[in-house]
Amino acid sequence: MSIEGETCTENNGSTAHCACSATHGTELLSNFVLPPQMRPLTVRPIHIPLVDLALLENADTRPQVLDQIHKACCEWGFFQVVHHGVSLDVLSDLRTSLNEFFSLPLSAKSEKGLLIGDSGQGYGTGFVDPKSGATEWKDYLLFHTYPTSNRDYSKWPSTLRNDIELVSGELLALSQKLLAIISESLGLPSSSIENAMGMLHQKILAAHYPPCPQPEVAMGSCEHTDIGIITCVWQASEDVVSLQVLKDEQWHSVEPNPSAIVVNIGDQIQIFSNGKYRSGPHRVVLNASKPRLSVVAFHNPSASTLVSPSKSLVDEQHPPKYNPTLFKDYANIHRISAV
Repeated sequence: MSIEGETCTENNGSTAHCACSATHGTELLSNFVLPPQMRPLTVRPIHIPLVDLALLENADTRPQVLDQIHKACCEWGFFQVVHHGVSLDVLSDLRTSLNEFFSLPLSAKSEKGLLIGDSGQGYGTGFVDPKSGATEWKDYLLFHTYPTSNRDYSKWPSTLRNDIELVSGELLALSQKLLAIISESLGLPSSSIENAMGMLHQKILAAHYPPCPQPEVAMGSCEHTDIGIITCVWQASEDVVSLQVLKDEQWHSVEPNPSAIVVNIGDQIQIFSNGKYRSGPHRVVLNASKPRLSVVAFHNPSASTLVSPSKSLVDEQHPPKYNPTLFKDYANIHRISAV
């Protein structure tokens, strides 16, 4: 299990290599090359479960949606949602601004004073995967969005601030709605997960994966699960199939749906559900000719939250599979990169 990228080893100073320049001609620098057994294989695209949230408003179709989410959380740890309430126009505007930012040379980004600092926010490049020792092929912007007191606007590009504020608020509302639905799908009151986890702490990651001259030996994001509660992902590059999820020991590519938000269950829901719902392993593979952009909203408990299996899901036949653990302690143990 893992934590999102801001806790990982980063190359974000003057010696950093922007992924798009970290080559010798057509060959990658050695620190980007994965061991042979960890390199990506070609897999066929698949459509993970697609949930229409509008059907929750109808008493006749609501049970079907809850059952669909239950099965997706048990089998995949992933699903997609439409009619989710996040403005596609705002997402499109954000994509345009992000593409403009990531097209700037590394020196220009550095001159803006946006390199990640003590607040853990801003521009960075080069997560190091602890399992392989390889540097992941991506650049990113990280924003701490909720609580709003965590925001470090000095590290937010001014051209992105308005759109990030709008999108983060809508993704937070979506996540709160999803947690209520997931609680119901477990047969619990809708407030169960929210009551157990407390106020959500949200971070927005804009991840940019430049074209890679050797995509068969590198990775944009190595295999991991998300350490938090729930993650919402908008695959902003409609023509690049890069996100892969692991099910039944097989990798499956998730085709982008420009109208959908990808939802993945985090480690804390796996713990809360006593293992009924799975935190889905996933990774991001690379493309030789096209960049990939994603907007990711991580939602975590506060550091002082004690997470444990729900008492309603534990009995003699289903003893607790996990010990109660403070989220900050869990986070210190599981440090790896994310989408």
